Amino acid sequence: MINKKELHSVISNAWNFFPQKRKKEIVTSLLEKWLNSKETSVFFLPKIRKEEKVPFIAPLCILSSDWPGLSASCIGVIHERGWNLSYIESFVFEYKERELGVILLIIKIKTENELKKFLKDREAILKNLRVVATGSKAKTSLLVGETRKIEIYGHVIERIKEISRTKQEMDDILQENGEAFKFFSSRSESYLEERSHLDLAHQIVTNYRFQNLVRKTGGKPQFWIKNIKTTREHLTGITIAAFERDIFLNDWLEAIYQAVQDYKIKYNKEFVTGDGIVVYRIEISDSKEKPYSEKKALDIKRALMKAHISRRMERVRWMEIMGGFEHYMRAIIPLLIKEYSLSRRAQVYMSIVQMTNYLVCFKILIVSGVPSSGIMDYGYNITEALETEEGISIISAKPPKKYGDVEVDIIDIEADLEMFPNIEDVYRIIRKCVKEVIGKFRDFDEGMRKLEVGKLKKVKKMLNAYPENFVREFYYRLDDFYRIGAEPEEIAEQIKLGMKGLEVYEKKREEYVIMEKEFHLKFEDKDIPSSTILVLVYSSKMKLLSSVLELLHNYEVTLSKIERRDVTVVILRVQQDNKPIPSQAIEKVRAFFETIKR
Repeated sequence: MINKKELHSVISNAWNFFPQKRKKEIVTSLLEKWLNSKETSVFFLPKIRKEEKVPFIAPLCILSSDWPGLSASCIGVIHERGWNLSYIESFVFEYKERELGVILLIIKIKTENELKKFLKDREAILKNLRVVATGSKAKTSLLVGETRKIEIYGHVIERIKEISRTKQEMDDILQENGEAFKFFSSRSESYLEERSHLDLAHQIVTNYRFQNLVRKTGGKPQFWIKNIKTTREHLTGITIAAFERDIFLNDWLEAIYQAVQDYKIKYNKEFVTGDGIVVYRIEISDSKEKPYSEKKALDIKRALMKAHISRRMERVRWMEIMGGFEHYMRAIIPLLIKEYSLSRRAQVYMSIVQMTNYLVCFKILIVSGVPSSGIMDYGYNITEALETEEGISIISAKPPKKYGDVEVDIIDIEADLEMFPNIEDVYRIIRKCVKEVIGKFRDFDEGMRKLEVGKLKKVKKMLNAYPENFVREFYYRLDDFYRIGAEPEEIAEQIKLGMKGLEVYEKKREEYVIMEKEFHLKFEDKDIPSSTILVLVYSSKMKLLSSVLELLHNYEVTLSKIERRDVTVVILRVQQDNKPIPSQAIEKVRAFFETIKR
């Protein structure tokens, strides 16, 4: 049974939380202040003494020319400083043909710590209120836009709940700073308003699922192509997720062009996760402003997958040019041992070292603790497990190498692509067999991606005046393990010189461009010469890289190569005994280029 008398008493107490007489005094003083001031907004926030006894209430009152969003703006200032409000009252009245708005806000100070925080925040609160309390069309538009976003968000959330496969998936997407929040934070009001709630929900859920699938499959790219109808047009929507380092936006766009030459980009957006997964959203139409048919959509998907496979094969060929996987092993084994020593968790690295249309060869590195006495080597047991898998053959399994209490096993396998049309299935089997023998382990590739993403952020910050896509592409074209060990400053210098060389080549259209620079490491107050950065820019028709590397075979070389339309840009970092190379070596490269005719 509801006790109305009790309810009336509770409501009356809430209304009378702040005495009416005190309210009148504050509003009257503010009105007088407003009349004597040229300001459109005036404020009341009494001075609070350090010695004030807690608990107490701090009244804050704003009087301003009324405008849509005034109340929400002022309340937002308080909330952004981390304060809760115990009482809110607002009203509008007309005075001398002016609409004035009054907002009364009460903050309850309960503890000594809250008193200290309030004394610290007081001036900032007043300053921020002065900024937001004055209305303008732009602010009104922004607030209305955000309110509209919140309204759309509510509808989309309901759709996400309907299409989520599990409660866990739904909770992950809808959590604070989850996929739904990130999506709405990075989309304009017009984009959200023009698309159906269901289409937006599908985009959000697909982004979430694709990121997880890329992680689970060891980098298999994910594609979703679906026609969508907006309030203005009918489009073909494409979502792509992959490892950021593997392939770039220009490569995907070129692949789409191979399938449909007449496409127009109507919208594109991308974001990168902390562990190096990039998600692209591209919305296109044909030359007649129409979406593509199911057949054309299938052609696009095939072209995207072909581009991915081509890039992987190119990566393998690149590894062979740079001296094969032995070059990588010299760099990676110390890193794996170091990680194991720090974490005492087994480290596993898997990489494709050769690939044809029929076979793919993997090299597997396992770094773990030395097995207990009487237990067979881990490498032997993993090899046995892999041998039982149909379509996989063992090429070689080297005897384990021991470094103190650490064991390193290296296994080479071959997989039949007729049995494994998706290479990621081979990764899955390798992980399964390794886990059966050594238990939980760390996929070192994931750790490398996180290091790469963190370093790329620093490099982009240093090169913020340059196009981000160029910076990213140059960065990921660098030798994998050089990227991990190199200082961001040195990487930034290489990219900067590479972009400068490309700019000179495109402006002057010379036969070729060669640029050089000595890079110096800064140690305390000293500049220590460390390496020579050499940039070569020439026509892609000229296949010169092997010849250049032959000229520099006496030196330690790492390089990055980018194909940009019909232009090749090569960035070489060259050292001799950890120092820049002699000028005579650079002159040999220049002399070689002088003999080349386009």
